[in-house]
Amino acid sequence: MKSVPVNFLIPIEGTPFAKRSSLTPAYCLRVLCLYRFLLPSQEIRIAGGREVHLRSLQPLGLYPANSIFIGDYLTTPGQSARADYQMIRDAGFVLEATDGTALESAVLDRLLTEAEGVMDEGTTVQFTNETIPA
Repeated sequence: MKSVPVNFLIPIEGTPFAKRSSLTPAYCLRVLCLYRFLLPSQEIRIAGGREVHLRSLQPLGLYPANSIFIGDYLTTPGQSARADYQMIRDAGFVLEATDGTALESAVLDRLLTEAEGVMDEGTTVQFTNETIPA
């Protein structure tokens, strides 16, 4: 297996798991770190539920993971792509193209403008922890 998406349950009213909301940000971070420890060479992808359960600790989830899903999910909305990109930049990561090269700011801004309002479930972004050029 090359890629492992990690979803965190979002309780939805009217479903059998509607009353289950015992996940804390610290627990979710431990889960991500455990996946990284157990699967050191696989791509760990943070998927649904990260905004709800990691809350203000979302940037810390970027360290054990390689990528995040952006936009909306199958049954719940996600945060905006622009907010995700800003979070990634603020944490000191560099966004990567599919070939592994760093995305330049002008290209990234164009992609963000094109993507606004059209992101759907399954869209992911890759990042690496390198210093962002000033």
